[in-house]
This record gives sequence, structure tokens and C-alpha cells, in this order.
Amino acid sequence: MLSLMVAAGCLQNAYAFDLKALLGLTDDVQVKEQPNVALTESTEVSAHPPAPTQPSFECYRKLTLPGPAGQSFEFCAVTVQGGRGQSFVMGREGDYRNPPVMALVDGPFETQGEHYYYLGRTEVTLNQYRAVTSHTPAKADRRHGDLPVSALSFTRIEAFIEALNEYLYAHHLELLPKSGTQPAFVRLPSEEEWEFAARGGNAVNAEDFARSRGVPAGAPLRDYEWFQGPSSSRGKMQSVALLKPNALGLHDMLGNVAEMTSSQYRLLHQARLGGHVSRGGHFLSPEHELSPTLRTEEPEYVGDATAGMHSNERGTLGFRLALALPVFSSREDVQRARESLAQTKTPSLPDNGTIELATSLKAAAPAAPHFKIAAATVSPDSQDGTANSTPAQAMTEVAIPPQPPQPPAVTPKSTSDPQQDLLSACRNGQLGACHELGVLYLKRDEEELVKQGLSLLNQTCTLKESRSCLALGLAYLEGAAVRSDLDRAETLLRRACALDEGAGCSNLGLIYTGSHGGRLDKAQALALLQRACKLNDPAGCSRLGELYYEGVGTERNYGKARELFQYSCNRGYAQGCTNLGSYFYNGSGQHPDLELAAEGYRRGCELEDAKGCDYLGELYAQGKYQDPQFKEEPPQQTFRIPFKQAIPGQTAQDKALAQAEYYYERSCVLGLGSGCSDLAEFYLDHNYRNGLSKIAYLLDKACSLHDGAGCAGLGYLHEHGKVVALDYSQAEHYYRQGCALNHALACHNLGVIHESGRGVKADLKEALNLYDRSCELNLKEGCRASGRALLRFSGLNYEKRSAASYQKGCDLGDAQSCHELSEACVQGKGVRQSFSRARTLRKRACDLGLTQDCPA
Repeated sequence: MLSLMVAAGCLQNAYAFDLKALLGLTDDVQVKEQPNVALTESTEVSAHPPAPTQPSFECYRKLTLPGPAGQSFEFCAVTVQGGRGQSFVMGREGDYRNPPVMALVDGPFETQGEHYYYLGRTEVTLNQYRAVTSHTPAKADRRHGDLPVSALSFTRIEAFIEALNEYLYAHHLELLPKSGTQPAFVRLPSEEEWEFAARGGNAVNAEDFARSRGVPAGAPLRDYEWFQGPSSSRGKMQSVALLKPNALGLHDMLGNVAEMTSSQYRLLHQARLGGHVSRGGHFLSPEHELSPTLRTEEPEYVGDATAGMHSNERGTLGFRLALALPVFSSREDVQRARESLAQTKTPSLPDNGTIELATSLKAAAPAAPHFKIAAATVSPDSQDGTANSTPAQAMTEVAIPPQPPQPPAVTPKSTSDPQQDLLSACRNGQLGACHELGVLYLKRDEEELVKQGLSLLNQTCTLKESRSCLALGLAYLEGAAVRSDLDRAETLLRRACALDEGAGCSNLGLIYTGSHGGRLDKAQALALLQRACKLNDPAGCSRLGELYYEGVGTERNYGKARELFQYSCNRGYAQGCTNLGSYFYNGSGQHPDLELAAEGYRRGCELEDAKGCDYLGELYAQGKYQDPQFKEEPPQQTFRIPFKQAIPGQTAQDKALAQAEYYYERSCVLGLGSGCSDLAEFYLDHNYRNGLSKIAYLLDKACSLHDGAGCAGLGYLHEHGKVVALDYSQAEHYYRQGCALNHALACHNLGVIHESGRGVKADLKEALNLYDRSCELNLKEGCRASGRALLRFSGLNYEKRSAASYQKGCDLGDAQSCHELSEACVQGKGVRQSFSRARTLRKRACDLGLTQDCPA
């Protein structure tokens, strides 16, 4: 069945500001502060705090550098021996990605003969990142700014570092350590610096350094690092510095997020360079994988030539900072380098040009006693990514002022040329430029610019710029940049509609269908959507088509619905294409046409409608649609993510499965929870070996996207110990989440847990409530379970309720419910005794496949 689509708004941290003081507005401009938004906690902290018997280490020579917006950056010193660097064995035996080789680290900073380099005490957080740059990663959870920032490409990280250096040089140059007249600068650490620090550096003994765990001997890793599993991260990224630091005072060196380094990736026994190196694993890495030697290549771009490329922005990838100095900051540095080279004995090279490990060890001197290599194996690092939600920021409300728009009093620190052009045009009185500048500022993450954007849009809306009224109305409707306010959104959208802005009429009509908590007024909704469509708004036409299709506020008219869906699809409205696909899939007064349905879904998917992708994946997965292209051998590059390689002789079924996987994954990437859970179910159904490791991740992502099936599936995995560890408490947790999202099976399975007492205290009344809920959600097994549970209580009322549950289960097609209700009819339990009704019920059970009720 088609459903009205609503763009969901989200919340961010709330804060207030003095708009009058900022923009120099007159006293007749009213600014109303909104109370802070109560936020729900999405970051789940492990139930295992650090053990008090283990040592707690302090940050050595801590250096704090102030950043913008009240943020600060803390660094800890990592000491090295001597003034020519310290050698150590990097990597470990048996790891093809990081075999043992000699590495060298040095400290550019010196105090009383002690040499050291600086490394960030924690991973860079979202708050720190947003204080320096206006960019916010698409996957960032902006409600929790103390989470590590993630989902950034190497280029984005470098842009942040450049902006931070510019800020420090402009505002706090005196606080930066210096070599002569050369100040220090921020950069990414090299992988040698990172691994030396992750092992504990010179703060640990040789044995602990070589253990490749980065924590004291005998200490549980969960006290120091976040990894996959219920004893640690539970599949969630965690706030920085919640666990104990390592021996150097550095937090979360392993796990939580993998950390980008400045080093380019290569196999250490080869010369060819690739992407960049990330280190340490993340919150989805298994515990046994976490190690200072864990090393992953991060290409600059991911994808392939057939499906398109995009920047590598893994949701599990972050970074921490290092503080460095130029190698040559004076003539004395150059002279010392010459003298050092003259004293260095270069180890002999074998014929192939590589330095053998044994030769390197013999030639390394003087070095710390860190030469013991721990023999171990490491599984390849997973390339998982998370899809967080994209919350909008809760702001204060700004009243619409009566004066004409004024350009912002404060010019942004860094603006592009188009932004400067808009600013100049707005100051010259061009209303359209003021609107576009307001929209641009409203999308920025800088508090000052958002305030200015709200002021400009308020003023241009007052001056009858319909697009500004629409932009403000949607902001209040969706809770983007301002606190959600349905009444104010309705007023602004009505003003936009009166000014012939079709999208204003469309979104106002949507409110009257009951969306966003609005009042249901079918006649108003129909009239507004008809006006939106006459104003050539494709979303309004599609929504109007839905009313005709469902007969809401008017007589059902499939012909008009189809015309409206077709029109909106032709205008590039993705949901219109998906609705057109559903029209043909359901038949809608005629025979279903699955080929036309697939074309509608495919077009919707191409326009990035996640449901279109999901529905098309279902067509392929269930074999309902025979793609004409599968009658001939397609070229190999047809499939971006093949279920099996597209090779000559591949069956049509194999090709259909390849397409199903692709479209399910596409819907999941686009943020549809049911797409993620459908992909997980697809992998389970087909026992796809390369997909088994993804199943728990996909279900967790689906659950986080408020998909009840994802939560139910994750509960099932934990209850039965499939893919993840057996954990009844986790099963109960996820089933409860799924039930709260109205997933019938989650409610039923949660009832089974409470009835049996697995992981919780047995509670038959709670189980009965859950069975009743699953029965209300039309799960036939839930009705049967409710009927049986009610009979465990004594009393006529319970017997009547039991019979009613059995009756609904039977009506839903559950043979066993029909059989047990027939027995109640024979015994007169909760129903009037009737042998003829009992015979009718047994015939129904037989027809439904219960052979014991069939005549002999």
C-alpha cells in the first residue's frame, strides 16, 4: 500500500544567542529564547568500568592549545632516546600487511637533553572539528559532540589541519613550542610515531612493548579500548576518554575509531605506494584483532568505474593530531645532519635491494631493548561503515521583523566568491540575493551565520519573497536550525502558498493529512494538494495522486492517480516514480505489470529514493521479475557488487540475485532501515559467505534507523548465538526496541523470553501483555501464544479472552489456533459449547494444513 512520505526532522544541541546585539537590530525586533531540548542518549557506554587494581597513567608534559569556540586541543609528550632517533621493530611476524621491519622515530622537541614528540591525548572530537571548520560529516551525530569525528576523507582531514594551523598562528602563536624562530605546527602522525606510542613507547618495559596489545600485562583490554561485543562498545561509537589511557596517557589508541596517519600505504616489503594508512581498528573490530600493528589501506576514493566513485569517508575512521617542527629550522640543524650522516653506518643491502630483518637488527644501535617480536596472526581489517542519523540543530526562534533586509553586520571569516557576490547583491537591495544568502547561512554549522540566515529569511519573507517563507516553514516543520514548531510552520507555509509557492501548498497539505502531528482535515489536504499540483509542484502532484489512489477526501480514482504519479516522475520527483512502480505492482484495478513496476522503482532508485531501491531489490530477490536483459549475457561490468562474478554461463537466477544485493545495499546506504534489514535477511536466506560478517552490522544499522525488523533480527541473533555471542540480556534489549517500533515478532519473542525466564525474571503477566501486543499487530503466532497463556490463569474472564485470541489467530490463518479453539468449543471453555462449531473449526485447521484434524 502506498503511504504519504514525510521528510523527518531531527534535533541537535540547543543554544541561545543575542540577535539584537549581533546584528544591531532595533528594539521592535522581538527575539524569543527557546528552552533547551531534552536529548535522548544514543551513545551506549559499556557496563564494565576500568578495574581499580590496574595502573592509571598520566599525560606526560601535557600541552594544551586553545581552539575556536572555547574548544582546546591537548597533547602528550612521547619521549625517544638520544638525539638521532630511536629504532624499534614495527609490525609482527605472520602479518602479511605489517611484517617486522626496523622503524625510526625521533623527537623534534628538546628540554634539558630529553627529546620527545607530541601526540593528541584523544581522537579529535566532533565539537573540536566543528569549532575549526564549517563542514560537518553527513554521518555525524551532532547531539554528541564528544564522539570522535569520523566519516572524513584524507583531503577533509588535511583541510581541517590547515584551518587549525591558520587559527593557531593568527591567535596563539606565542603558545606554540619553537625551534629558534620556527613555530611548531599540527599534522597527522606518521604510522611509525603512531605505533611507537600505541605500544607504550619508553613508558613500558621491553616485554610489554613487544606484546602488541598496548595495555599492561594481565589487564583486560575492555578497560582500555572499545571493540565489538556486549562487553565493550555494543556496536556503538563511544565518547573519547571514557576508559583508561595507555602508559603514555593517550586514550583510545586502539578501537573506537581507526586513526588516519600521514603515511602512504605500501606493503612494507614492496615499493609501490597506494592510499594512506589507518591504524588501530575501531568499535566494530573483534577484540582479537585490536593491536598496535593493525594496519589498513585507506584509498582516496572508493567505488568502481561502472557505478561511480566517491570520497572514502568510512564511518569508522577518525584521526588524532601530532605536533611537529621543521627538520631544518637553522643552519645549525643542517650542520648536525651532515655530521650525523658521516657517523652513520649503513647496513649492507642484499641483491634484491631490500634490508633483511636479521641484518637490520644487527645494525641497529643504539636502540631501546624492544626487539622481541610477538608471534601472532591478525585477520584482515573489516571495511565497515556506519550510518548515523543526520540531525539538525535546535536553535532559538526569531520573530519576523518589519524592516527591510539588512546585510549581516559581521562578514564570515572565510567565504567563497559566490557567497561574496550574494553578500554584495543583498547589500545593493536585491531581494532574491538576500534570500539565497539566508538559505546558504542556514545550512552552515557556524552559530553566527545561522543567526544571520534566520534574520535574512524572516525579513525577506515579510517582503513577500515566497521562497523565504517556504524555507522558514520547512525549518520549523522539520526542526532544522530552529526548534520544531508546527503552528509557526503552518503560518509560514500558508503565507508561501498564498504567494503561489507550490511547495508551500504541498507541505501544508501534508500537515492536514495528519503528518508531523498535524490535525487531519481531508478536504483541506485535497484542496491544498490540488493547488500545489496546479502550480507545477511535482511533490504536490505525487501526494495528490496518493489521495486519489487511497480515496482520501475524494472518490478513489486509479486513472488520475497514475497520471499524477507519471507527471511527478517525469519532473524528476523520486517518490512519484516509486509510487508509479507500486501502482503497476499492485495492479490497481487491472492486472499487475511487473516490468513497468520495475521501471518505476528503478527510476525512483536512480533519483535516490531508498524505498524504490528496496522494492526493486525485493522483485529480483523473490524471482517475481524476469529482467529481459538476463536472456542474453550482459557485460561483466553490469554489476557493481556482484552476488557471484558475472561470467559467461552465469544463470539468470544468479544475475537476479546480484541485482537484488545491489539494490538492497543501495537502499541501506540511502538510509532506509528496512533496506538494511532486507539485505541482512537476503544474506541469511542465500547463505552468502561474504555477507555473514555483515549481518549483525546491517541489523544494528537498521535498528538504529528505527526499523523494527532490524531490532528483532538482532535480538534473534543474540538469543540463539548466531553470528554474535549468545547474550539473553542483549536479546531482551533489542526485542524491546523492536516491539516499541511495533514489530509484532519482536513483541512475541520478547514475551517468550519473559515467560521462560531466559536472561530475565520469569513474568507470565508481562509475557501475556507482549503476546497480546503481537496479536494486535496481527501476528497469528502471537494470538495463539496469548490464548495459551490466558488459560494458565483461572477465571471465566481469562477463558473468554483466550477464546477471542484463538479466534483471531484462526482468522489470520493459524491452523493450531483453529484446533485449540475447537477444543474450547467441545469443553465450553470461554465459549458456548458447540460440537458443530468445533467440527467447522477442525475442517478449517485441516484446510490450513493440520493433518491431525483431517477426516481419516
